[in-house]
Amino acid sequence: MTNFNNLNNEDALKAVLRSDFSYFIQKSFYTITGGETYHHNWHVDVIAEALQGCIDGNIKRLIINVPPRYMKSICASVAFPAWILGKRPNAKIICASYNQDLADKLGFDTLNLMESEWYKDIFPTRLHSQAQSKNDFYTTNQGFRLATSIGGTLTGRGGNFIIIDDPIKPGDAYSDIQLKKVNDWYSHTLLSQLDNKHEGVIIVVMQRIHEEDLTGFLLETDINKEWLHIKIPAIAEEDEEWAFRNGVYHRKEGEALHPQRESIDHLKFH
Repeated sequence: MTNFNNLNNEDALKAVLRSDFSYFIQKSFYTITGGETYHHNWHVDVIAEALQGCIDGNIKRLIINVPPRYMKSICASVAFPAWILGKRPNAKIICASYNQDLADKLGFDTLNLMESEWYKDIFPTRLHSQAQSKNDFYTTNQGFRLATSIGGTLTGRGGNFIIIDDPIKPGDAYSDIQLKKVNDWYSHTLLSQLDNKHEGVIIVVMQRIHEEDLTGFLLETDINKEWLHIKIPAIAEEDEEWAFRNGVYHRKEGEALHPQRESIDHLKFH
């Protein structure tokens, strides 16, 4: 299991941060949280490998379902855009969340990460001095990260990567109107913003809140069945086997996702 804290040599660390996204997530966590203690878990390696597959060109459509507060936004909406722009300074990234406040917060965290000294030490990418706002910032190579809300206007803005993070808030889970609004906006607005429909990447990361939420809609209506679906529940519903670059994790039915963070008793009774 990947553990950032095991690396001591500075040059080796820089090389690994450039090549292993799981390590990059862990390093990013310390910057984003102001130095909170990080406790690694296997599911971060699984998520990291899937996201790394997106930038490598092996995965074009990805759905990641994990419970709230298990690093999904740091992985997919904060660290991953920074990683993409580090490797591809001209990449165009559109990030969408259920409201603009959340979208702006995630954009600010990415901006803060890319302005850190350690980030600039491992990647040559630089932000444009006159194009730095938390919801829309550019690199000197004309790449960008645009933050928008579900239902927001995207006229004239195309992207290579579209990342959708929590498209609907839990309080709207049983609102047919809100569910339809999200699914329609994806189909009629967001999907058309991909510059290249065949090569562009779409990532959806969210907790499941309803059978007709965006995850359910995509899995049901996509006639090409091209979505890689990673489903990691808080409590395993059956025996699971998760293979990733650094190993294989066997999870038993009834096992908590990250016992060090939330024990099985806490999950069952809270």
